[in-house]
Amino acid sequence: MPAMAYAKAVHSPAELLAGLGLKYGFLEGPTKSDLEVWSGEDIPALRWEDYDKGVLFGETAEVRFRKRRNGTYHLLLVADDPIEAPWQGARELKEVGTSSVILWGEPDSVHGGWYEGRIPRRLPYPFPPSGTKGTRVVAALKHYHLADGGPELRRHVRLECKQFGGVAEV
Repeated sequence: MPAMAYAKAVHSPAELLAGLGLKYGFLEGPTKSDLEVWSGEDIPALRWEDYDKGVLFGETAEVRFRKRRNGTYHLLLVADDPIEAPWQGARELKEVGTSSVILWGEPDSVHGGWYEGRIPRRLPYPFPPSGTKGTRVVAALKHYHLADGGPELRRHVRLECKQFGGVAEV
């Protein structure tokens, strides 16, 4: 049964992430934003001090984090599997649908990567550029409601390439 839970005032977030199968990270810091892609069972050592907030996700779980003024982190876990301690305040979720969000950039097979005119560097997507017009990278999402009602919650699942019939749908 899907569920969500939290952890507050965490000094070492990496300790809570083991075994969650996280493969991707959208990370934000005061001077940079990064997309990270990992290929192992667990994410490698992340330079937590570089990031104030972010979303780490994989097929069965997502962790949202935010650094507080005192230097500790608050984390929110949304998972398809049961959630156990040290996570707190577990609440059951009901899956209600799926969708996807188109990410920035288009394939450029001439230069060998994914590029967006407003971003002055190659985008680190984990897919070779196809060169096919209309191919885009999307983040696949799952949608949930609390089992007892409430607002919709979305969880990132994976990144994937999609073809949009020659022109990207927005």
